Amino acid sequence: MNYHDSSNIALQIGQQDVINTMRSNTAELRDLLIQALTVKSEMQKIVEMQNAGEHVAERFMEAGQLVSYQRSCICQLCDLIDCIH
Repeated sequence: MNYHDSSNIALQIGQQDVINTMRSNTAELRDLLIQALTVKSEMQKIVEMQNAGEHVAERFMEAGQLVSYQRSCICQLCDLIDCIH
């Protein structure tokens, strides 16, 4: 195995690590959002905060959009890596 082959293997491992981290972070954020929006006590806290002027609803919408965007980026990154290899 030469230097070029070793570099390619290291690059592939690094790319997979990035994808795995992105997937994990996205799943964790998605799970937190689902919990906050489905657990009645959590939802009540969100409503109370929103009513107090804390703009929590906007933050939840932004977080939902972020999850969607991250999932799209992961798919695009996987497609790009597949095209390269």
